[in-house]
This record gives sequence, structure tokens and C-alpha cells, in this order.
Amino acid sequence: MRDRLWSRGDGTADQLPLPDASCDTVVAVNNLVMWPDLAASLKEIKRVLRLRGHVVLSWHSATASSSTSRRLELSDDVTGRLTAALQATFGDFQRHDLTESVAWEAQRKE
Repeated sequence: MRDRLWSRGDGTADQLPLPDASCDTVVAVNNLVMWPDLAASLKEIKRVLRLRGHVVLSWHSATASSSTSRRLELSDDVTGRLTAALQATFGDFQRHDLTESVAWEAQRKE
């Protein structure tokens, strides 16, 4: 896949149709709550990431300008499960509270 800047395939977050260590970056925007199994999905993302590859997850923010986006803010329960799953899968991660979204970033280190 090195000859392409991006790749798209049909699959689910916990069953990505990609080979091991085939991606430099995985980005998921506004779809976390649709993942069938958050922990399994993050393990699958880690599987397809190359060493030092990054995952960036984004979701609507409570400070977004759109009232619809504000209503879609993640519950404390989902945020807690995401935090725990990121920690268990990647160890270190960063949370970025932006105006229109909240983003989480982690790197595959092993």
C-alpha cells in the first residue's frame, strides 16, 4: 500500500480488510459509537498500523457551534470506556479538546 496515499475498504472497525502493519495513519471521524466492540476495534487498528503509526479518533464536542453536534457529545460512560481501551491498547495517548470536536491520538510503539 506504500504506492497509495490512502486506502478505503469495506469492513467494520473490528475487522479491517487490511494486512498487518500496512498503514501509517488510521483516522476515524464521528463513528466511534457505531463500532461493535470498542476494545476489539482499537486492537484491530493497532494490528494494521505500522510501528510508530498513528491513530486519530474524533467526535463531536460539547462546545461545537452546531446544536446538533453539541447534543451528540459522548457520554461519560463512553468516554471512560474509550479512555480505558486506548490506555490498554496503546499505553500513552493524547486527548485534544477542540472547539468543534474532541480528538484522541495514539501511536503504535510495539
